[in-house]
This record gives sequence, structure tokens and C-alpha cells, in this order.
Amino acid sequence: MLRLVSLPYLQDGHWWYISRWSGSLIRSTLPPPFTGGGVTSKLQAALDSCERPFSCKWSHIHVRKPICQSDSNLLENINQRFFSLGNRRFLASIIYSSLGSRIFENTKIAFSAIAKLPGHMDSLNDRCFQRSLLAAKTSLSFSRHGVLLIGAEFSSGEMHAWIIENGEQPDPDDRTWINFRPLLAIHH
Repeated sequence: MLRLVSLPYLQDGHWWYISRWSGSLIRSTLPPPFTGGGVTSKLQAALDSCERPFSCKWSHIHVRKPICQSDSNLLENINQRFFSLGNRRFLASIIYSSLGSRIFENTKIAFSAIAKLPGHMDSLNDRCFQRSLLAAKTSLSFSRHGVLLIGAEFSSGEMHAWIIENGEQPDPDDRTWINFRPLLAIHH
């Protein structure tokens, strides 16, 4: 089962955090009511990568591995379920992603395959949450080494989701993650 850890941030007398239930960005003078537990070594390593984004490994090159037709169909079906759940069913999407359907050896390969799916080729930033959950659900390596992070850019209120795995940001199409402060971590 996936674990949600709140990473609240205090700035100018206000706490910023993401609701673990709705996924909403919250700004409050009071600290969040619940953080969800301690920071594991895997989570700390991912946060260290976020603090030093230019030392985090990343490549714009897609890793293409052929997949059989049944796995391709499964990937498309899972993708459609995530689109159906959408951002409004935040917790349901996370629970669904925890029920793994391991198609890919690692998250980098998963992101490369996801990039070819309809709805992801032209809307990378708008679908970052579903994209990251889909990669987490279909990657064998995510459960051992990956952390899905959701962050915000405070001045605009924009939010973004991304994965850090073994000191690497495995999505070749995402370089905007460096603009966001992580506020919620999701990992096994």
C-alpha cells in the first residue's frame, strides 16, 4: 500500500501543504493537522534531489522497449481509468495506483511508453498527476526505489507531480519539476 507523507512548508507566517484527502493546495496560519509519519531514507534521498535539482540525473532521451499487445492494451486501459478518476478523485486515484500492474522493468521505460499514449503527447503538464501515477503503477522498480512528489509554486498556486527514483527524475519530458516545492510524498 502506498504511504502519503505531508511535507508542510512555513513561509511568511503561513503554512503551505497539500490535503492528503482532496489533493488541494492549502495555505493556513495553522500547521497541518496530520503529517503522515516520518521521513524514510528513500524519501530523504528524493527530497535531497529536489533541493539540488541540477545534481539529479535526467535525460531527455526516451528509452524505447517493445511491449506485447496484451501489455499495450492493459496500459491503455489503466490510462483511461486514471483519466476517468481525474484530479477530483485524488485519494481514489492513489488507492488505484497502489494496486500494481507491473508492465515495465523501471519507471524510465514506463514514462517513455506513456509519452506515446493519447492524452499525454500534447498535455504533459496538465496530466502530470495521472502520468506519474500511471508510471508508478506500471513500474516494477517504483515500489522499491521511487517516490512520487506533488509540489506547488506559491506565487501562482500552480501544482505539479513528478517522480524521483534512485537520484533520477525518470520522465524525459518533464523538466518543470524543478520549479515546485514538494509538499506531499507518496511511496511504498
